[in-house]
Amino acid sequence: MVEIPPPSKRSLKTRNALLTAGVDLLATRSIDAISIDELVQAARVAKGTFFNHFDDKQKFAELIARQIRVEMETRVGAINRKIDDPAERLVRGMCLFIALALNDPKRATILLRGHEWATEKDNPLNAGLYADLHRGVESGRFCPPALDGGIAFVTGICSMAVVQILEQGLTPAAASARVQSLLYMTLLGLKVSSSEAEDISTKTVATLLVAP
Repeated sequence: MVEIPPPSKRSLKTRNALLTAGVDLLATRSIDAISIDELVQAARVAKGTFFNHFDDKQKFAELIARQIRVEMETRVGAINRKIDDPAERLVRGMCLFIALALNDPKRATILLRGHEWATEKDNPLNAGLYADLHRGVESGRFCPPALDGGIAFVTGICSMAVVQILEQGLTPAAASARVQSLLYMTLLGLKVSSSEAEDISTKTVATLLVAP
């Protein structure tokens, strides 16, 4: 087997410069409206270097969106490490994704344009969400239909909340009230009791969206 040498520092620097420029440009326009010339100019690299690292613009944009989603999934896993209740795990993950619109609008915008909101349960990026839905149904915490439509239901609410925060320019206080209401309604839709849904959604927002 022929060993492939690791990329040089210069090559990594060029790749990272392109990815950084891609984040800035994709936060304002779709990849179809961005030219290769713009990308390399923003990254301050030679024009021909783009295709040394990426096959085409679409795959470049998909990679950026996927990287952001993977980073978020890692963070969700970290904050839920000691949480057992599937209802609490679910809304904590939702809250963290929604909070991205307040903390990093560029990356939040890119997530909305990418393929990370795919609703197929066999999508590897939805594995954590589906596992929580499955545990919720198996334990009787969620209603059985949650396994069929739960991913679309949850990701749809998340993306709607992100759009509202980005487009309406909600303040942290207004966003917190809106998110608490959406998390509450999400849990009600999964058949969690009203009192528990209120407690969990209020605690989640206070911990992850309001707390410094």
